[in-house]
Amino acid sequence: MRTIYNFGNNSEYYIFVCSHCGHEKRVRKEPLTSMSCTWWSDGKIECCNDWQISYMQRCPHCGKYFYIVKEDARTGYGSDPEDDGCLEIGEYASICSNKELMSSLPPEDMASLFMQYVQQYNDVYRRGALEEKRASYQESRMFTEAILFLAARCRIPGILIADLYRQAGMFRKCLEYAADIANKTNCGSPEDFETLDRTRFLAIKGDTVPFVTRTVIRR
Repeated sequence: MRTIYNFGNNSEYYIFVCSHCGHEKRVRKEPLTSMSCTWWSDGKIECCNDWQISYMQRCPHCGKYFYIVKEDARTGYGSDPEDDGCLEIGEYASICSNKELMSSLPPEDMASLFMQYVQQYNDVYRRGALEEKRASYQESRMFTEAILFLAARCRIPGILIADLYRQAGMFRKCLEYAADIANKTNCGSPEDFETLDRTRFLAIKGDTVPFVTRTVIRR
């Protein structure tokens, strides 16, 4: 794994190009400070403390939102930009609710955007939140809509779909889907079925919080 250096004025940063006006946006990187990776039941992977930059960015020049792929970004080197590239959950909910904007994206980009929204929602309101917060109606509605889109239209593992139903509070749907998976043969590893069993257990309890499925420390 490549080391990222980030010390004062000697920092790497992402360079994204606005698809509307062609201007650049610079987003700072966080240094790599850990070699551990944690997988969550909502599909999030926390790896090496590299924060989750939002897939939609607002251009500082024209003010419009544009979709980004972090892996395709150019790398700059020098003064550290102030922008961390992370949208607030309310702003992200507004973007995902914008039918015109969303329909302009390819289905695979919509899926990535919805998945990230689900994970950010869990970050803010469930996953290790330092204080109790209540999501707005728009945020909660968008969370459910995102999960329904992912479950119906995306090629993601069935175990993930079952747990997404649980996170949306659709416990009966979760249990029905999980039972269908469990009745199939050769459809997963023992670790997968441990995850599925925990999903079913939490659904019966009425728990919607995502959980850690595994942690790996790289040496």
